[in-house]
Amino acid sequence: MGELKPKVSVIVPMYNVEEYLQETIESVLSQTLQEIEVILVDDQSSDTTYQIATQFAALDQRIVLIQLTENKGVSSARNAGVSKAQGHYIFLIDGDDTIPEDTLELMYSAAIQKRADLVTGIYQRFDSQGYSTMSFFDQFPELKKEGYIDINERSEFLYSVYCWGKLYRRDIVEKMKFLENLSFAEDHVFTIEAILRSENIYNLANVVYNYRNRDRETESVTQKIYRDPMNNLLNLISAITAVKGIFGKKSPDSENLFATYFTRVIHWNVWASVSNGLLSLNTSNRIQTIVIFIDWLAHLDKEVYVTNKEDFLLLSYRIKEIMDVLDIRTIQKCKEAIALIEQSLSKTNTQSLK
Repeated sequence: MGELKPKVSVIVPMYNVEEYLQETIESVLSQTLQEIEVILVDDQSSDTTYQIATQFAALDQRIVLIQLTENKGVSSARNAGVSKAQGHYIFLIDGDDTIPEDTLELMYSAAIQKRADLVTGIYQRFDSQGYSTMSFFDQFPELKKEGYIDINERSEFLYSVYCWGKLYRRDIVEKMKFLENLSFAEDHVFTIEAILRSENIYNLANVVYNYRNRDRETESVTQKIYRDPMNNLLNLISAITAVKGIFGKKSPDSENLFATYFTRVIHWNVWASVSNGLLSLNTSNRIQTIVIFIDWLAHLDKEVYVTNKEDFLLLSYRIKEIMDVLDIRTIQKCKEAIALIEQSLSKTNTQSLK
């Protein structure tokens, strides 16, 4: 590459992905856009991940290989990659996913021609059975169309809280940090801050990212949500709090935009953690989950109950639906959660009438 800066820095955080890493790296190296650097960041893998990355680095000078001194999590790996990046734009891909061969060329061309700070496109899930478009694209078909995105008019774009699969202008994100204290939902905060920092967001009608649903013995971090619902719930609460703070600082229409994000995260993430905690075979885990949930509900701002009333009503309904299969102690705590929701909604209704 000589002294010329690469057009795109591709950052690949890696942790125990020996089964998938070759496919991931090859999908990046075979891009039709060749003026790239590929930053592989190993988070102290205990399998052969680092050795595989070393072999690729020896064959392609575009690869920059970093190994963290201790296992710190995906946020630390991504932060290390962003701080090292030299490209005009940054693209994130996880170490078990892939991208179509024209992804970077399409996104970089759009960034230059449309003067975009952030470029995105359509995402697919895939496993051994095949590929399917991620559900929110079917829920919001406008997100399949090419063109600029104004989040004040198309707030549903905030459903795409994934940091990967987006092309960021480097000076937009180079001073941003992934929250290293979070092990789940860590990308919500980074992605939404990047969206709010971007004056021009451009969307492609092309598939730009393939997200792997592992159907073997190993699991991705996201797929582990069903195994540790209490920790994930605590992480989600921290992420939601951080995101609310970002909206307050960056956006004049912050209340409505946060309401859209809250709808997404409450039904897609929070309820997944709460319901899996309540259905745990361990009674102590059930109680701890609902206690964490109740404490969170009690500390939410009243504005959230006003703007997301329907979401809370649906939460109450879902809790009632699940109560029949629970033990007496957990049922009692569920009733406390429902009562708290109803009380909070009642207060907001009374205040709005005054």
